[in-house]
Amino acid sequence: MAEAPRIAVCSANNLVVRYGTHAVLDGATVTILEGDRVGLVGRNGSGKSTFLDIAAGRTKPDSGEFTRRRDLVTGYMPQVFDLDDSGSVEANILSAAQRLLDLIAAYENAPAASASSAQLLEAINHADGWNLESRVKSLITNLHAPEARRIVGSLSGGEKRRVALCRALLARPDFLILDEPTNHLDTGSIEWLEQFLARYQGTCMFVTHDRYFLDRVATQIIELAGGQFRSYEGSYTDYLLARAQRQSVEEMQEKKRQKFLKRELEWVRRGPRARRTKSVDRIDRYFEMAAQ
Repeated sequence: MAEAPRIAVCSANNLVVRYGTHAVLDGATVTILEGDRVGLVGRNGSGKSTFLDIAAGRTKPDSGEFTRRRDLVTGYMPQVFDLDDSGSVEANILSAAQRLLDLIAAYENAPAASASSAQLLEAINHADGWNLESRVKSLITNLHAPEARRIVGSLSGGEKRRVALCRALLARPDFLILDEPTNHLDTGSIEWLEQFLARYQGTCMFVTHDRYFLDRVATQIIELAGGQFRSYEGSYTDYLLARAQRQSVEEMQEKKRQKFLKRELEWVRRGPRARRTKSVDRIDRYFEMAAQ
């Protein structure tokens, strides 16, 4: 029996983003499907973080369109993030679950056995709301974040980053976006994060310089180069093999093109009379190939 087609979580269509005269996104188009774990790769400065900002709804492209599935809940940990320095570690992490906390408060104040009470209970159960406290403890423990009572303003940059990661993971959004999630994590924490994302029920997109993490987690690689996206199914290793094969084919095609141009240039230099249709067509073809 054929698998049901997966739903598109979001899609980018002809995105353009310029910094001065340089376009980091230049008519870029891509679609991300439900359940994908997308590793976004590209050279430094290629526009990866810019695209994550667009996908998270924090910024807009100069032109083009980014569309999301209706009611899509997105969570984002950017490289530069905001925390409440006056609050505790626990309070900052729990801020990601404010909607869930509001549901719990509403349920506790709703009339017993009412329709609204039943709806609230279903929403809380679906979000695993009754285990919120234990989930916070688990995140702090497994990501080696500072203890829950510590004030965020007293933490180092690396400690704050672990708190921000805990906050992003607690929310369990439909679409989780992470920019360099393994920064400042030890080996044990990285391994736990790999397992967490491998079991993640939603869709995930991330940027990382940790190639081992990328290979273990990603089920799809999106390459950003020259302002354009190119998608590859599979792990990072699969991507490297597919890209090498594509480049080999392109190199072979380029050699054939150069060989053709050399042969045609010699023919042009011999000065054929171009009055005949075949001669005109041949010259036109030469200039078409030369322009590629």
